[in-house]
This record gives sequence, structure tokens and C-alpha cells, in this order.
Amino acid sequence: MNSNFKFIPSPYEGGQITDSKPGQKFEDKFDPIFECIQNTIDAKKEKEKTVSLKIHFKKVYKKDIYFIDNQFNAHVKNSKRVRDKYALDEETIDLLILEDFSTTGITGEPSTMKDQTKNGKPNNFFNMNYSFGDNQKLDDYRLGGSEGEGRQTFCLTSGISTFFYYNVDSSNNSQGSFFGISYLGKREIGAKIYQPFAYFGKEKAKENRKDPVYDAVPIEDNSEIQDLIKLFKLKRKVGEDGLSIIIPHYLEELKDKNLLISKIIDVYRVAILRKRLEISVEDITINSENILDVYLSGVNPDTNNKFKTEQKELIKEYFSFLNEVNNDNLENINEINYYDERLIQKDKISNYDQLVKTYNKQELKKIRFNFTIKRFNANSSSVSDRYKDYSTHLDIYFKKYPSWASVLEKNNDFIRGPMSLRKLRKKTMQMFWMIDVQDKEASLLIKNAEHANHSMISASNKKLDTNYKSYYN
Repeated sequence: MNSNFKFIPSPYEGGQITDSKPGQKFEDKFDPIFECIQNTIDAKKEKEKTVSLKIHFKKVYKKDIYFIDNQFNAHVKNSKRVRDKYALDEETIDLLILEDFSTTGITGEPSTMKDQTKNGKPNNFFNMNYSFGDNQKLDDYRLGGSEGEGRQTFCLTSGISTFFYYNVDSSNNSQGSFFGISYLGKREIGAKIYQPFAYFGKEKAKENRKDPVYDAVPIEDNSEIQDLIKLFKLKRKVGEDGLSIIIPHYLEELKDKNLLISKIIDVYRVAILRKRLEISVEDITINSENILDVYLSGVNPDTNNKFKTEQKELIKEYFSFLNEVNNDNLENINEINYYDERLIQKDKISNYDQLVKTYNKQELKKIRFNFTIKRFNANSSSVSDRYKDYSTHLDIYFKKYPSWASVLEKNNDFIRGPMSLRKLRKKTMQMFWMIDVQDKEASLLIKNAEHANHSMISASNKKLDTNYKSYYN
């Protein structure tokens, strides 16, 4: 096949070699799924309410993937970062394919190797392809990601530490592009040292160089892209906006379709119930209408066994609670006006006695938690004005367990925007609860406290030290 799409390693040319070592941050086997869902939600088109992600599994013959060639094999064999160096000896390649729809795709200029386009707009291709750990999304409270490293999970999931993508940019006449990224770590082949990341794309000669040294940029030729779409058996068509991620030789754990569906629902149940997200795994579609039935017919995501009867009944009650929250029309809410106390006494909660009384009647309750935060003022010209006060709030919903419940389950959620911080769930109280962070300033504060892949928060996060003051309590 005559194609410009090829493997392009990046030679070391002096200076410091930087390896982000993403494996130290991403340890959950399902992180690439969570990362793709987060990116799908972030890339929602402005006029769309619901985004869709389609997950499917394919198998291709290695001999047909012409760009995984002897040169690539040599780099894999010399890599200390590749998990399965013998995967390339197999005749077939298993593919995990994740494709989002109703999204913008990656926007910008694929061949411009700067973080801004020629017109001074953000060039998200640069962030996707070459910039790792640069906090590109940190300042936007509406977006999920903050650290700019999540896409590396796609490499970590691959036995050959490689993924490919097909993108259609909605902002540029639905222009398509195809690219591949390999995380191989520093390696030496012959007498030459190479950078940790290598690429699949077309060569672009570096400017002002006498020797022939090339950068790698995505291909944009529709005829070549059409061949690659057929090769990888994608659902996305030429000109259909959005992003397709292709992961070869993916982790064995992700082949369990029932467990995969349960993990997705467990983490993204609120986003799905709020109609922000719809997901298909092969022929099973999960949406706000059928999410409970699909979940209960599957397996417990913590044990991979069927749910017990009491667990099922409690899950039904919890989903009813979530729907009550989503249809919030509560007239009488309680409030806490917070002024940096370490402990909140009951006299700080408005109408406390009435709150307890109605809580014991198993009514849905809501507390609005009001507070002020000092955020770094980027426009400040003086030390005295370095931090600016912002008034903000978050909402706490809760409801007492039904009287028959005798088990403790993690039927609670901490939500920022559409995202669930899943590691903040607890088995400590016999009540359903949800902390809902939607206001801009509260959302930015929590975002600065988040760990990679929005799994949890920590008051010791260095991003907080950089951007906030007096935040700890």
C-alpha cells in the first residue's frame, strides 16, 4: 500500500530527556475508559445535551498493519516501558476501539507544532500530540481534566504501549486526521538515543536544518484516511465529527464485557442519569432510561459477582434518590455559612431541629454550603491585590436509608460538574448522599485539589498552593 503513514521515532538532540512516567499515576486497569469518557464529555458540542461513546472490539491481521514494521519492532524490543514485547509475534492484533459522537473532535491545526494556531487560537492538536502534563484544562471549571496527562493511559493499556486516533475537527470543515503515539521510554538503538515518545504519521522536515531530521504530524489526506478506517474497522465515517481511539493488544481485564459495563455505570451513573452521557458497549446501549436495569442484570463492579438481593433493593432506592436530586424542586433548604471552622456545630445549620425531624421521616434533604475562597488574581499588579475573594457554594443532598436496610454500601457520590470523584465514596453511614459541586468558583477549587483522572481530592495538592490561599479547612 502506498501511504505516507509510517512509524517516526524522535532522535535525542541534546539537552534533558524528560520522561513523564505516567505509570506512576495511572494504576486502575479501567483508567483508559474513564479518560475517554471524560474527554468525550469535555468535547460536547455547544448545542448538544448528550454525548455518545461507542466501545467495540475488533481483530485484525498483523500483516495488514503495514506501518507496524521492522523498524517499530526494533524500538519495541529495546524499550523498557513496553509491557508485552512478544505481542508483535502474534498473527492477529486485538483492538479496543472507543469512538465518541456529538463532539467537536480535536480542534486546531494538525501540522502546526505550537500551542496556538496561526490565528492565535488554542491548538488542541499540539496538546494532544506533544504536550504532556501542562495543565491545559485547569482554568476551565466546565472541563474534567486538569493535569494534561490522561491520554497516556491509552499507551499504558496497550501491550505495545501504542495507540492511534482518527479525528474529525468540527471547527475546520470536518477535516479528518490520523495519528499514532507510542510511549517507549528512553532507548538506544545502534549508536543513537531516542526520546521517550515516538509517533505514527507523516514526516515534516524540521525548519532551518541542513541534515534531514523530521517531526511527525498527522496525515490529513482523505483517501489515506479512508484506507485506515477500513483497516481498523471503525464506525466513524469520513467527515463525521468526533474522535476515535484505537488501542492494539489491550489489557485482558478489559475483555470482560459485563465487568466493563458495571465499572462504567458505577462511576458515571450521575452523568448518565442527567442525560449528559450515553454509552454503547458492543450491542448494549446504556442511557438514562435503562441504566438501572442494565446495572442490576450485570455484576458488582467491586467483586465481579452478581448482586445480592438486599444490594439490589438498596441500589433501586439509591437510583430513586438520584432521580429525586435531578428533579430538585425543594422549597425548604438548610444552609451553612462557613467561616473556616475546623468543625461545624449544629447551631451553624439553619433550622437544624426541623432538618433532623424530616430526615428521620426519610425525606430528601438539601444543605447549601456557602463559603468564600481566596484565589490567585492573575491580573494583579500589586502584592496587596495578589489574591481575590470569591463567594461560592456547593450543595449536599442526603436521605436516610429505608428501615429494612441492614448493610452499608457506597451508595453516595461526590460530583464536580458531570464528573464523579469515585474514590471519595464511603461505607460509613446508613444514608444516601451526594455532594454536588456546580458553581464556578467551588468547581475550580475542587478541580485544583483533584488527582489524575479525577479519582479523588487532596488538600496537599500542589495546584492548590499555586492558585489558592487559606483553603485547607
